[in-house]
Amino acid sequence: MTEKKAGNSSRPQSASVQVRDLAKLHFGGNSSAAVQVVFHSDTQTVDSPQVQRVLDAATTVFDGDTRFGEVIAPKPGM
Repeated sequence: MTEKKAGNSSRPQSASVQVRDLAKLHFGGNSSAAVQVVFHSDTQTVDSPQVQRVLDAATTVFDGDTRFGEVIAPKPGM
C-alpha cells in the first residue's frame, strides 16, 4: 500500500487509509467526497437480524436526506 493521507493520518497502514482504500475498491471508485459508512461486527453476519436493523435504520436516514445520492447496500463477501 502506498502512503496516502486520510484526514490527519499519513500512516500507510492506518485504519482510515485501509477503510478508504477498501471503500474505493468495492464502491465504484467513489472519491473521498462520497459518504462512506462502514459497519463491522465480530459476531454477526450481514444477513443477521441485528445487522439488518442497523443497516435499515442507516439507509432510512440517508434515503430521507436529499443531500445524499444512491445508497449502495453491502455485498456478500466484503
